[in-house]
Amino acid sequence: MKPGPEATPLEESPHHGLRRWSGAPATFHAADLPTPALGTVEVWAVTSDRPTVVAGSTQRDLLDVGLAARAGLDVARRRTGGGVVVVDPQSSVWLDVVLARGDGRVSDDVGRSFDWVGSVLAGALREAGVEVAVHRGPGRWDELGRLICFAGVGPGECLDRDGRKVLGLSQRRTRDQVRFQAMAYLEVPVALTPAAIADHRLPGAGDGKPMSRQAVEAELGRRTASLGTGRTIAWWRSHLGQSLLNA
Repeated sequence: MKPGPEATPLEESPHHGLRRWSGAPATFHAADLPTPALGTVEVWAVTSDRPTVVAGSTQRDLLDVGLAARAGLDVARRRTGGGVVVVDPQSSVWLDVVLARGDGRVSDDVGRSFDWVGSVLAGALREAGVEVAVHRGPGRWDELGRLICFAGVGPGECLDRDGRKVLGLSQRRTRDQVRFQAMAYLEVPVALTPAAIADHRLPGAGDGKPMSRQAVEAELGRRTASLGTGRTIAWWRSHLGQSLLNA
């Protein structure tokens, strides 16, 4: 078993049960988090100490390290599924949520397991004035959506009234636990998100050629929505984290 995160010691926040961690995303993604007792939930409020582009578990060798460096990004790959995201100390609201296998809040069906965490987070967003609905049923992923997390829509994810993604989710299961990762942004990093993807890996534009980088950024902007800058990242982490602990 891999050790837990070491960059920042596990720390209790003033809200009982909410744990905080900060450091390099690659370190946190590589770590195994403790499995909570059955019937309890642990929530980790994660702070990236550097801008990092993160590939999903199946996106091996997708990211170009040279392109990432030119954009000022570190590179990491997580062990949950889904597409590319950027985590940034200035804009990312990042939570990891861990429950024991067998907890009644998660189903044996991977897709339906997102229902609980998505519903709780959607309720917390609405309490804070962000009108969202939870996507139910099968995901909607075209070529761009499979490549970039916030360009597609998965089960349990939170969408605004225009169908734009506000909060994304991914999941990993082991024999002992179910681990969800949730991400939202004060401002969606539309330009940075595809910056480490080489042109020939971008989706086709319908004429046999890859979409231009400008077209990818424009489409990603059309499909996403931000939380806005009226509240801090710390406020959002506390509000969303506490809602999960109280659910």
